[in-house]
Amino acid sequence: MPPDNDFSPANLNKIDSFIHFNLFDEVVVDILKDERQRATNVHHRLEKRWLGSYTIPFSTLHSNPSFEGTLTLDVPPLLLGYARTKGMTQRTLSGWNELKNQPRTSLHVFLSLDPPLPLLPPIAQKFDSTEPKTLLLQADAWQKKLQSRFPNRHFQATVLNLEGKHVFVTRYVRPQNPPQEFLDDTNATRLEQMEKLSRFVALIPYLSDTRAFMRTCDIWTSSQQFLNMLGGDEEEHAVLLCNYFQYINVKAWVILGEGIPEGSTAYVLTRMSDSAAFLLWNPNTGRHYEQFDPHCPLKTVSCVFNQQNVWGNIQEFDDSSRINFDISSSKQWLPLFKNTEALASLQYDVLAYEETDLQQIQEMEEKLESLLSNRIQTWRTQKALITKWNRHCCSVLKTALKR
Repeated sequence: MPPDNDFSPANLNKIDSFIHFNLFDEVVVDILKDERQRATNVHHRLEKRWLGSYTIPFSTLHSNPSFEGTLTLDVPPLLLGYARTKGMTQRTLSGWNELKNQPRTSLHVFLSLDPPLPLLPPIAQKFDSTEPKTLLLQADAWQKKLQSRFPNRHFQATVLNLEGKHVFVTRYVRPQNPPQEFLDDTNATRLEQMEKLSRFVALIPYLSDTRAFMRTCDIWTSSQQFLNMLGGDEEEHAVLLCNYFQYINVKAWVILGEGIPEGSTAYVLTRMSDSAAFLLWNPNTGRHYEQFDPHCPLKTVSCVFNQQNVWGNIQEFDDSSRINFDISSSKQWLPLFKNTEALASLQYDVLAYEETDLQQIQEMEEKLESLLSNRIQTWRTQKALITKWNRHCCSVLKTALKR
């Protein structure tokens, strides 16, 4: 329920709750102890075993009143009592157990708000810009040309910055340094390093623009502003991850398109070499997908950009698995700028990070472990069950999770 039971658009934007999906396996457990009674008695217990979960911000459903699609569930690396199907190829990267080229645990859902909740009207005011007028006119003509041919695609050349001025999206992309510990790991492969960076970016909390700025305009913050605010939406996550990848000399672009469940979204496109396959990175979950993966949540691609240019998708299809990402082809991608000289970036040359307080992390870990232990014991006590902790098992599991 919204604060004070007020369903006005402004008050609905204050909701920072999440919608949680939890998948359970219902198992019948035989608890008959006396084998002599098996012929005449049946004593079973139904157990619900948690398999995985998925979380959607309420603001996502509020801005997209209905959607249908397949969600990839978050599954723990260790799931006691269950084993992977034989024949599956398993790999371990960055402490995560992933299944390569195999279907992930997923859930097909249809969500809707009925009746739809009201949204704040978009801001109709035209904002100023410090960009050269000739380039703004060129961008306007580029966008109108594309929009007339593909009215269902969303093409974007300029965005609103935190100062309330329109700037070109290319100014947000440039190589930027990740925390030093990600660069010190010399034993990690390039893909492992990228996965660690992707997970780091995904751990930064999601914060919608309507929640952060209480308006329906789409505001893009710089990477340093994003880190200082400790929150941002799809665009901030994608730009930061793209800049990290470029810093470690990986070809990377930002994709603007439609995804499940967020609707309008931003992903990162990478290619390790000219002969390698394209990878699509979801910066909000930390997962990556090959271009032809049917489980990729990115459904459509409207445009792609980096610090050099913005390319509009003029191919017949906009499905991420069917388009050609060769942006050098003028028959498939329409560039915004005719020359390749990059505009000056608005990003800082070097990102500043605060040093992690290891003692604070240790204290937080101990408090969380104590809280979980007490909650489990309280729950079991209500069911007249005695809880005895196997400390050796806890130690083994903790070591396995760290790996």
